[in-house]
This record gives sequence, structure tokens and C-alpha cells, in this order.
Amino acid sequence: MSTSAGPSPAAASMRVLAIALSTAPVIMIAILAVVLPTGWDDEPPFAVVLVLIALVGFSAMSAELIGFHTEPLDAATAGTGPDAQRISVARYQTSMIFRFALTEMPILLGLAASFALDYGLWPLIVTAAIGLPIMWFEIWPSRRNAHRFAAKLESGGVRSWLPEALGHQ
Repeated sequence: MSTSAGPSPAAASMRVLAIALSTAPVIMIAILAVVLPTGWDDEPPFAVVLVLIALVGFSAMSAELIGFHTEPLDAATAGTGPDAQRISVARYQTSMIFRFALTEMPILLGLAASFALDYGLWPLIVTAAIGLPIMWFEIWPSRRNAHRFAAKLESGGVRSWLPEALGHQ
């Protein structure tokens, strides 16, 4: 009989942060659905939809290309074991918030477009429908994200222990 101790404190903290970050845009959308007109006949022209989708695509590409960048760990400053893990988790959290900001940007632009253009809630709906799943994919402390960031941290030869800290051996 094996018992599970549950996620590590770092893993639990990152999951709570991811949920908190991704919940804010959902709450914003729910509130604005009451404030903005939601007529189905207000749909934007195809060109506007394409621009909004391109904004979401650009933010996703930016999160993938620059959102995982970090300096490799240095043996002199990181040491080994707990110190390296603590530094790795802190850098991962910073990267996660940066990726959140990159992926939230088109949703905020969709919000602004909903107020500035005469298409009601549609610009926000378009950017959020595509942007929220991308945001979730980029910020959730998944096995993919942990190992990808750990590879960047470990490129200098110092073990990061990040996947272990986030529960991904």
C-alpha cells in the first residue's frame, strides 16, 4: 500500500498561481458581459476577426520563443541541491508570470476593442476563446513546461532540480 504525500510545496504554489492568473480574465469577461452590449447582430467583419486572431497568434509565438528564456544556473551562485532548486523555482515563477503577461495581452486588447469599436463583446469573445486555452497551456506547470525550462537552466552544466520540485521526475 502506497500513500501519496501530495504535490510538493513548490508544485502546489505554482498550480495555485496558474489558477489565480488564469481566473482573472474569466472574471473580467463575465463582468463585461453585463456591461457591454451582447447583440448577436454586432459581429465584426472578417478582417477584424483575422487581426484579433493574429494578435493571439503573435502572443502565443512570443511566449514560446522568449517566454522560456533564462540564464543557465551558475555553480558559484546556485550551488547544488536545495539552493539550485530554490533559485530554479523562483526563476520558473518569474518566467510563468512573464508568459502570462504575453498571453493576456491580446485578451486585454480585445477588451479595449470591445469598448472602442461598435461590435459589442465580440472582440473580447474572439480573443478570449482562443487566448485563454493558450494562456493555460503556457502557464500551467506541466511536465513539458518544467522540462523545457529546466533544460535552459541546466545548459551551463548545473542541475536545476526543477522537474522534481514541480512533481515531474
